[in-house]
Amino acid sequence: MKSFLYFFYLIPVFIFVSQLQNTVSFNSIIKYIVPVGFLLVSIKLYLKNKPDWFQSPKDRFVFLLFSLFSFYLVFDSIRLEVFYVQEFLVGELFVLPYLLPVFMLTIKIDYKNLNQYIDIGKRLLFPGLIVLVLIILSLNQEVWILHIYFYEIFLFAFPLMFLMIHEFQERRIHILLYITIVLMVFVAVFYGRRALFLDLFLIFIFSQFIKFSSQSISKRMLIARFFIFGILVLPILLFYFSDFLQLNMFQRGLNRAAWEESRGQVLDDFFSDFDSAGDWMVGRGLNGTVKRMLSGTDENNQGRGIENGYLMLVLKGGNVYFFFVLYFFLRGFYLGWFKTNNDLTKAFAALLIIHLLGMIGFNIPVFNHRYMLLWLSVPICFSKYYRECTNSEIRSLIKL
Repeated sequence: MKSFLYFFYLIPVFIFVSQLQNTVSFNSIIKYIVPVGFLLVSIKLYLKNKPDWFQSPKDRFVFLLFSLFSFYLVFDSIRLEVFYVQEFLVGELFVLPYLLPVFMLTIKIDYKNLNQYIDIGKRLLFPGLIVLVLIILSLNQEVWILHIYFYEIFLFAFPLMFLMIHEFQERRIHILLYITIVLMVFVAVFYGRRALFLDLFLIFIFSQFIKFSSQSISKRMLIARFFIFGILVLPILLFYFSDFLQLNMFQRGLNRAAWEESRGQVLDDFFSDFDSAGDWMVGRGLNGTVKRMLSGTDENNQGRGIENGYLMLVLKGGNVYFFFVLYFFLRGFYLGWFKTNNDLTKAFAALLIIHLLGMIGFNIPVFNHRYMLLWLSVPICFSKYYRECTNSEIRSLIKL
């Protein structure tokens, strides 16, 4: 299990190095070690463990069908060429996002592993904040994706930590988390990354929902905090309001017209090309392509992806695969949010619903830390062991 966690923590490094390699053209063994190592230890744990999180025979049956269909997609993608092997092992958008979720659903994350995960997240929070400051001091539209991948090396645990912010005993962690989300929002707004902004906004909103529903925090104290926060922040927002409107996200727009300008053509191409019952039922496979008049990847204006999480699932696996993802995420959210005694499972449940909501803008299946964490969240939300714990019991198991 330790080797799995080590590779899990290194996934953001792999993503950053892969993007950096595409930008400045150099070879790095990290690009191969991390995904290959993560795949091997995941297979080992998959063969060794038996999932025990099922709530009913129906859950077990759906998991079996999901596994069989996922393996079918992988075998169907096989091409007899050398490039396929390389793409299989290091392509973050190709096979791994559809193969590894099956393995994640069988891996047992106990409280010791969660304790280690959060502890590492706390240790990297301040270095991540420094990285964010350095990025803000060197903002450049041409390398925006490198900047985001760079700070995620240190802030990979930020979403879960912020959703549980009220459970941390150290006030220093509270301050660092709030400063971090403000800086991350600024970076997203400056670079015009509306999908990233939406994710951060939803993380903040759901963290407040969890706070207000928690029995371990005073409602008066929460109201007082928001009042003080408003007194401090509102004058700054009003003073710099005109400057904020000049940032890239507001220039790109947040209304329907702006959405249609950036996504309209892509969606029109998809629906005009995706015209058979077979396509909608089982998709076009992991090698499948769809028409893309904007930035097509070949001479026929065909691309292997689309900037919409829902349609990406349909493209690769049809509504069959989409149903499986929806089943696990929605049922996981329901159990983890409404059928629990603690805020830990609510935080994991929030990750699932935030991802589903964000799929409208982007949130496509990709081999990265956050997507793999989603599939590790499902067994936690299903698990009676975690859901039956109280907040005080969780705090005794996990040092927050």
